[in-house]
Amino acid sequence: MASARINVSKTARNLGVIVDGQLTLSAQVAAVCRSGYYQLEQLRPLVRSMSSDAVKTLVQAFISDICVPLTQRHVTYGRTYSSYG
Repeated sequence: MASARINVSKTARNLGVIVDGQLTLSAQVAAVCRSGYYQLEQLRPLVRSMSSDAVKTLVQAFISDICVPLTQRHVTYGRTYSSYG
């Protein structure tokens, strides 16, 4: 019988949620923050050509459309439910 090498991972993704060996969501929170920061960075070229009121509206829309739904979702039995409407 040949010996097999099994690589162990520090985190696992299940149903789109990243958990670690202690079942904490710190890796998930870090991934969401990284993604949000990346999306905000993509707005930088637009901001330079916009008024401050338009930038304020854009950032508020980003936060309400992207960030808030991420914090209000609950994963239950493989389905994602939102705690609003």
